[in-house]
Amino acid sequence: MHTRNLFDARDTALLVVDMQNAFCATDGGFAKAGRDVTAQHAIIPTVVRLVEAARHAGLPVIWTIQENLSADDRAALGRRLPYRLGRPNAGIPEPWCIRDSRDAELVDALRAEQRVEDHVVRKLRMSAFYSTTLDALLRIREIQTLVVAGVNTEKCIESTVREAFFRDLDVVVAGDAVATSDRSFHEDSLRKIDLYFGAVMRTEAIVAELETIAPGQPIRSGATLGGSP
Repeated sequence: MHTRNLFDARDTALLVVDMQNAFCATDGGFAKAGRDVTAQHAIIPTVVRLVEAARHAGLPVIWTIQENLSADDRAALGRRLPYRLGRPNAGIPEPWCIRDSRDAELVDALRAEQRVEDHVVRKLRMSAFYSTTLDALLRIREIQTLVVAGVNTEKCIESTVREAFFRDLDVVVAGDAVATSDRSFHEDSLRKIDLYFGAVMRTEAIVAELETIAPGQPIRSGATLGGSP
C-alpha cells in the first residue's frame, strides 16, 4: 500500500489513444475488414468514465488521432523485405482511418467529451510520440505521469507506453480501458507493460486515486464500467 497520493494534478495527464470509429465502431474499418471489435466497443463507457474523472481532478486530457494516408500515398510505401518474403501488404499503412473520413473521427460518445481546452495529437504511426507534437506538449506542461487508455493494446498502446518509458515518464495503463481484437495479444501486452514499462490498474482504482486529489464532491458518472480486465 502506498501512503501518499499516487497522482499529482500538476504533473499528470490523461492520454486517450485512437478511440476512433475505425477501431471501435461496429461499422468502422476494422469491422468491415473482418476484425472483431467487440472489446474495443465495450470499453467506450469506461474511457468516458476516465475522462470525466480526469477533468474533475484537474488533469489535462490529450487525444490521439490516427490518420492514415490515402490509397495513392500508401502505394509508394511498399518495403522490399515483405515482398521478398511473399507478404506484399506487410508494413503498408492500413486502409482505414484515412484523414477527413468518418473512420478517423472519435466515436460519438467520446466526441461529446471533447473540450476546447483539450489537446489533440495527430499521428501516422503506432506510437503517439513518433513525429508528433506529444513530447514537446508534455515538456511544456511539465507532465511526469501519463494515465493511458484506448486502442489497440498490442499496437498503439504498447508502442506509446514504451516510448513514454524511454522518456522517463511514469505510466499507468487502465487495463480495463484498453482493448484489441485478440485477447491473447491484449493480455501479453499488459503483462509486459506492468512488468517493465509502467503499472496496470483497473479504472475503478484509478478513479479512486483521482478522487483524492479532486476538488469538491466524489466523482459520479452515469457510464457503466465495461471492457476486458
